[in-house]
Amino acid sequence: MRRRIANAVQYGLTDHRPGHELDKVLLITSTAGVAELTGSEAIDAAASYPVASRDEVLPPVAVALSGGCWQQWRTPGNDDHSAARAWSQRAVREVELGLSREISRRFEVIRLSLGVVLSDAIDHGILLA
Repeated sequence: MRRRIANAVQYGLTDHRPGHELDKVLLITSTAGVAELTGSEAIDAAASYPVASRDEVLPPVAVALSGGCWQQWRTPGNDDHSAARAWSQRAVREVELGLSREISRRFEVIRLSLGVVLSDAIDHGILLA
């Protein structure tokens, strides 16, 4: 039953996807900001381990750290711990805001998709998948 519902919701998402990419990477920049990268290539590029299969109903959200961020606090002479702490706190706040927006958006997508799936099931008397 889960597989049939997941297939039906994924089918319902096909109308939603153009222009509203759900595959998303939140990339933390050296300024403690967050850049949004979209598309399945962004998720695949952020994967640091091989994924056997992607069986999710909704595409994943990833959080990544740009290479410049790592080097920013590792260079000689730039070992200000309070500045690094302030940077990390700003970055965490930005990621928190980005994830909060993305989670709200995904719940809305699920609500709309399930509404379509359930109304079709009621109209036809069966779950179409």
